[in-house]
Amino acid sequence: MNTNFSFIIESVDWRSIFLFSDNTEWETQVNQLMAFYYCSSPSNDIAFERFNSTISPFFNEFDTQEKIEFLLKNIELSYKLCNKENLKNNHQALRKHFEKFLPKEFDFTVYPQFNAQTLQETPPDISQLNKLD
Repeated sequence: MNTNFSFIIESVDWRSIFLFSDNTEWETQVNQLMAFYYCSSPSNDIAFERFNSTISPFFNEFDTQEKIEFLLKNIELSYKLCNKENLKNNHQALRKHFEKFLPKEFDFTVYPQFNAQTLQETPPDISQLNKLD
């Protein structure tokens, strides 16, 4: 999976794999396989392609803290995924989705590369600049 550049599992194939599911353990295993597949991308272009075929269509399958943390851990370990501008929007969308399922106090700083990449950049409040004390 991580050395063959032409090896792409399409979303229709992932759907077929999920159809075999008969319990939550199977779903967890498939989620882990998806995370490994995405995070072992050998290049930025392959990562982008794999995100679009594997992660994006299945956001709703990452619906428990265990599944989310496994993906986050693997994204973090794959430093190249955290430092590519064209993956930034994808990871920001992931974070927004994850926040629906994680506790409010979830600490994204445990994943410093992912956290830094996905922090929403808020423009400074310039209304305060012209006020003198």
